[in-house]
Amino acid sequence: MSKGTDRLGSGDSVDHVPSTSHGPDSDPTGTAGKSLAVDAAGSTAWNLMAQILQMILGLATAAVLTKWLAPEDYGVFSMATTVVAFVGVFGDGGLSSALVRRSELDPATETTGFVVAMIGAAILTALSLISAPILGLYFKRGDVGLMAVVVATTFLLYAPGRVPGAKLVRQLRFRATSVIGLAGATIANGLAIAAAWSGAGGWSLVVAFLAAPALLSAMFFFWGRPVLHPHLFSRPLARELSTFSAKLSGSALAFVLAWLPSTILLGRVAGVGAMGLYAMGMKLVSLPIARVSGSFAGIFLSAIRRVPSVERRRTYRMTLTMLAMCTAPAACGMFAVADELVKVLPASWSHLAPTLRGFAIGALGESLVSMPTNLLIADGRAGTVFRVGLFTIPLAWFAFAIASWVGGLESFVAAWSALNIASAFVFLAVAAGNVREWLADLHSVGRAILASVLMAGGIHLVLRITGTAGTRLGLPIGVSAGLILYILFARLLLGEEFRRGVRLLLSALMRR
Repeated sequence: MSKGTDRLGSGDSVDHVPSTSHGPDSDPTGTAGKSLAVDAAGSTAWNLMAQILQMILGLATAAVLTKWLAPEDYGVFSMATTVVAFVGVFGDGGLSSALVRRSELDPATETTGFVVAMIGAAILTALSLISAPILGLYFKRGDVGLMAVVVATTFLLYAPGRVPGAKLVRQLRFRATSVIGLAGATIANGLAIAAAWSGAGGWSLVVAFLAAPALLSAMFFFWGRPVLHPHLFSRPLARELSTFSAKLSGSALAFVLAWLPSTILLGRVAGVGAMGLYAMGMKLVSLPIARVSGSFAGIFLSAIRRVPSVERRRTYRMTLTMLAMCTAPAACGMFAVADELVKVLPASWSHLAPTLRGFAIGALGESLVSMPTNLLIADGRAGTVFRVGLFTIPLAWFAFAIASWVGGLESFVAAWSALNIASAFVFLAVAAGNVREWLADLHSVGRAILASVLMAGGIHLVLRITGTAGTRLGLPIGVSAGLILYILFARLLLGEEFRRGVRLLLSALMRR
């Protein structure tokens, strides 16, 4: 197994890394600790660059697709994927996290994990196929039911890549995973554009939805090279993996249950057009920021097992701060240039700006949930994650019930954003364990958020001064001004933390 983040074919083993399990005497600031920091930073740098490129690619693809697709097309697709999104929490079933956090990944574990993934995928596909006609009847649209049947196959396409993907993450080979993700997204988006250009309508979104997992699994399987021997399948090991995974699946199911009304009720209350605007807001704001936060959290989960216990809290807070330094300016920047971004899109999307601003606020809270969640998982506290997830269900249903009573897309976006902000505070508090640590975490994150808010205000001022507010030209001017302003405010408010993060990432890239 490759020791580096991206040295494909390297013979170094993760097991050869100097042990960090000896407590306070393990020299956390010595050569091994610095090497780990650079490895983790290099992984973050490559993964973050790939996610930024995917975000730009996704924005460009969405802009191109709007030439041929209307909000109704996105609305039908969102309705059709409701069941898949619901049962999809069991698609991975926490299996990847269970494999990443194990001290050893031998052929028996790889074989058992692969079988568990394939069996689970078959079950989820069957459940989705059974539910598809019911979904069509609920929304009173035959095209929704038919599309739901097709997208149900996504579980079988994802399953083969679970184990090899986990192997790459364990080895911190994030250059490989970054290249795989970027290549898969590029090809899938290209196929979607070609399908939309040929007149496929909303089905072009289905093409990308199925092409991406197929491509990812194929490339993960090639680069991850799983060791599979049927005779090594172990039922006790399968039960062990399933027990831990079930807790993570339960927590994921709780979150899906909490957010389910946002899709089920919105489609019936506000119509397919509002559903399309909601889906586009999610695509342009929430999903890109979630990708970045997921990258940080995934790297943290794979690297934290090599960090001494006395250093875990400090490492967590540093990573949390770096995450906020990346996601906060993205969210606040989107809030600032929402009107200008909409001007680039066709006239059918002219009402999208309020949705983008609402999602920008909520996406920031959503991104901060990922780090404390993975800290709890790394500590073996998956049950705690599950209990917190259960706590959010009644709050979310109450919020979306009010949104349904008020009516309109804006009320659902506001409910979604408020719930994500509240969830961030709750998860940060649970991971902190006490008020003092919680306040310290909030202070670290708050400075990055404050710098981003000041940046957003500066963008508005620049756009007004230049007379480009609400115009297409305002988008590149706003983005350029935002980059400059954020660097200035981040240096002022974050000080040495900002400079240390930049130096660490640069040294990691130079080492690569």
